[in-house]
Amino acid sequence: MSGRGDRGRRGGGFDRGGRGGGRGGGPDRGGRGGGFDRGSGSGFDRGGRGGGFDRGGHGGFDRGRGRGAAVFSLPGEPDPTPDPRISKLENDFIKNTSAGLPNIGGRSISDPKFPNRPGYGTLGSSIVVRTNYFELATGDGMTLYRYHAEVQPTAKGKKLKRVFALLLEDNLFSGVQGRVATDHKANIVSRERLSEARTKVSVPYRLEDEDEPREKAAVYTVLVQETGTLSVSELLDFVRSTNVNSMYNGKEQAIQALNIIVAHSPSTNPNVVSVGRNKFYPTNINIARSDLSATLQVIRGYYSSVRAATGRILLNVNVSHSVFYKPDRLDALIQGFRRDYGWNLYALQKFLDKVRVQVNHLPARKNKKGQHLQRIKTIFGLANKNDGQGQQNPPNVKNFGSGAKGVEFFHGDLPGQKPSTKPGAKAAPNRYVTVFQFFLKEYGITIADPDLPVVNVGNRGNPIYLPAQVCTVVSGQPSKAKLSGASTDAMMRFAARKPFENAPSIIGEGGTVIGLHPPANASLGLLGISVTPKMITVPARILASPPVKYRANETKHSQSGSWNLMKIKFTVGARIPEWSYLWLPMPGKDGNPFPNGPDATVKGFREVLVDNGIAAPPPMLPGLRCELISSNTSANNANISGAMGKFYRHPSKPRFLLVIIPYKGDGTAAIYNQIKYTADIKLGIHTVCVIGSKFGNPRGQDQYFRNIAMKFNLKSGGINHSLDTNKLGVIGAGGTMVVGIDVTHPSPGSASNAPSVAGIVASIDKQLGQWPAALRVQDPRKEMVSGLDTLFRGRLELWLSRNKKLPENILIYRDGVSEGQYETVLQEELPLLRDACAKIYPATETKKGLPRMSIIVVGKRHHTRFYPIRVEDCDNSSNTKNGTIVDRGVTEARNWDFFLQAHTCLQGTARPAHYFIVLDEIFGKRPAPAGQTQADALEQLTHNMCYLFGRATKAVSICPPAYYADLVCERARCYLASLFNPETPADTPAQSVASGPQEAQVSNTEVTIHNDLKNSMFYI
Repeated sequence: MSGRGDRGRRGGGFDRGGRGGGRGGGPDRGGRGGGFDRGSGSGFDRGGRGGGFDRGGHGGFDRGRGRGAAVFSLPGEPDPTPDPRISKLENDFIKNTSAGLPNIGGRSISDPKFPNRPGYGTLGSSIVVRTNYFELATGDGMTLYRYHAEVQPTAKGKKLKRVFALLLEDNLFSGVQGRVATDHKANIVSRERLSEARTKVSVPYRLEDEDEPREKAAVYTVLVQETGTLSVSELLDFVRSTNVNSMYNGKEQAIQALNIIVAHSPSTNPNVVSVGRNKFYPTNINIARSDLSATLQVIRGYYSSVRAATGRILLNVNVSHSVFYKPDRLDALIQGFRRDYGWNLYALQKFLDKVRVQVNHLPARKNKKGQHLQRIKTIFGLANKNDGQGQQNPPNVKNFGSGAKGVEFFHGDLPGQKPSTKPGAKAAPNRYVTVFQFFLKEYGITIADPDLPVVNVGNRGNPIYLPAQVCTVVSGQPSKAKLSGASTDAMMRFAARKPFENAPSIIGEGGTVIGLHPPANASLGLLGISVTPKMITVPARILASPPVKYRANETKHSQSGSWNLMKIKFTVGARIPEWSYLWLPMPGKDGNPFPNGPDATVKGFREVLVDNGIAAPPPMLPGLRCELISSNTSANNANISGAMGKFYRHPSKPRFLLVIIPYKGDGTAAIYNQIKYTADIKLGIHTVCVIGSKFGNPRGQDQYFRNIAMKFNLKSGGINHSLDTNKLGVIGAGGTMVVGIDVTHPSPGSASNAPSVAGIVASIDKQLGQWPAALRVQDPRKEMVSGLDTLFRGRLELWLSRNKKLPENILIYRDGVSEGQYETVLQEELPLLRDACAKIYPATETKKGLPRMSIIVVGKRHHTRFYPIRVEDCDNSSNTKNGTIVDRGVTEARNWDFFLQAHTCLQGTARPAHYFIVLDEIFGKRPAPAGQTQADALEQLTHNMCYLFGRATKAVSICPPAYYADLVCERARCYLASLFNPETPADTPAQSVASGPQEAQVSNTEVTIHNDLKNSMFYI
């Protein structure tokens, strides 16, 4: 309603002690945001219990005798074996590669961008595993025709998708119906050539359930033009070839076209919601879903992606979970938001932004088929004093977020407006009426809660106000809202499914949702594609766990990748500098864990420090008590800064603080963020935060103390544990620096001037016990590190200061890079790394080709999963055992990569880390040890390093350099919490109309670590 009644037209974390292992899949939640340090991995593409549809009889599980473990199997299936044809192709390709085609400058001849695979790994116990890939078959000589479609005027989101649906109904496609697919954005793929190579099509817009376009419906012009042909047969010939010189430049385009074809069926299914390009969530009644709160729910869906592998084309299908708005009455949703998050109107507006609602107060309309026509509106925001300021009679809004009695609009016949009365009714007087009055008089509807905010479903200049009571949230709308702690826990409980539960879901439910089962798969057949109904099996190996070393050659042998700290002393026990403690109680919230103060508990903690080999004198100053106030962030920040400043200004100037946090839960991230920003950036004081209820609880206290002791030791420069040098290959020989690099980006809802932040860590010796770090801000959402030369040179200078010479080898693990950016790493980051070396290495060294450099991209956000076939090959959680490695079957022989699950998964389905080598100047030039390949050397080194994560007594899911780089980026989010997690939207109501001064760029000083801490593991 344009000022009248509507007539029918989406921070930081506590140090929790050392935790390794992983919890399975990971969330697709945009940038990293806040939360507790939960060990390795977290997330939500892990499946979930309950619900489901069209399960069919797709297999079952076999439970081992006397164990809780079980495996997925198909009824009557013999022990499955990997396809021998694929193994032969892989072996033949490697044989041809080794027959005189060397690596030149670390690059491959078969693929000049990346190194040759030097062979396949051989170490470990051989097993066979099932994987969530299905073989995709195409017809002989299959050719696809590609078209680009440009829509004018510009359309986005659902409207653009609808334009493409209408476009495919045009006569241009009449001869290829069922044999054409689109991504609903710009690309069209057809089995047959269209009648015209370039043409413009007029598309009058109408909604899905409308018979005809409306009287003044928008008309879109779509320019459709052919962009080329794709030979899928050539792609198959390429992946099946053992000729290392064969090339196929159309590989990426052919894979893209196949993905468009596979995704077309679910993306056009009215009962399936597409999220991104390849995630699909069913919305019918019998789906697997669970409430997370009064406002949000989680729905189980499925991910699909076509991928090339040696000898075949594969379809990767995985369980995925996403958060959606609950399809409820809007007034109930708003009341639920108040209960879940408190009464913050700016946060409510942010939460409701672009939510689509069905209007319920108008008379029903039907199309010719007798179907009800839905009236759908999109929420622009809450009522705002600046609404409609350009109108002749602008609305009167009492306050931002006013209710039905606080919002008035001019009710009458204004120039350019339709009469605001019903046909045949008496003309309304030209006067202002409230939304409450209008709905009572016009529709006989009494607004039950007139204080509840009305919503604007128009825009700022032409507002249309609706009371929440007459709106219902449309189902199937993804939400990017930040989850509360309770909602996160509920999500994880729902998503944590064992492998033998996820595998049949993928085959059954997943195949139905994605359209691989009849009748939906008929469209795939028309497009010349079929998918085998069984998951493929691939060879795998289980690498042996290395013994972990402590002081005096004390050795710990892990069980399932885990060990304990009992009766050991750290390899190198540090001397704790002058220290004390800061106690931050919050009455009514912390359960009063120290009725007589924490002195006695702190004394017991110091005894554990000493017992683990740390030189820890008694606290040099009495601890300080600083009481916090619940839900008062500004006051708490001031109190925390003031209390820490007292220690800093004390003549004794303690350099280490144990900080006792009141509790773990929502609302405490701001406390943690303030502590870390003040200590790391402003004062240069080491801090370790502990949770009062755990620190003061005798139950499990010893283990908790020892976990915290690991952080004390690392921050003070010690080494917690180590491996024999013969377990570290080229690193153990000395002269090799290991580097980790990562970038964190603003999350949805971050301030508009929130930057991306790059983090770098690097080892300082061959023991890999200390990893100092540095940070640098850069342009938002830029993944490549623009200031990498400066960051990297700092790491080289630190190595030089500790070792008196520069490293001969530099092994870099690059985290956070997608597959499409592998080449960009070489184009943009490698030159910066070379420049940094050129400025610090003497000419005598560079002439020798030093330093030698290898770059390995570490992938975590992929969807490859492995399922044990035999009970004896799985652990107690029914996952593959720690140390499981796969480099065949789902990889390409032309590239060098492997999947490694070094950790024991605690719950859900384990996600292996994916390592892809984009540059190699180290391993390919070194002779492999007897009985091994050069692939073994890198695979075993990477696996063994996973036992050296300093704050855990477990093998972790990704190797420490990548893990540490991830942690240092998380710490940067604490420093910039006001930008990454603003409490209110970046735009205030006033700024939405008249833009204020340009927001200041964030300076590097905001993430520059204090000089007293910069060469330490401040972030651990």
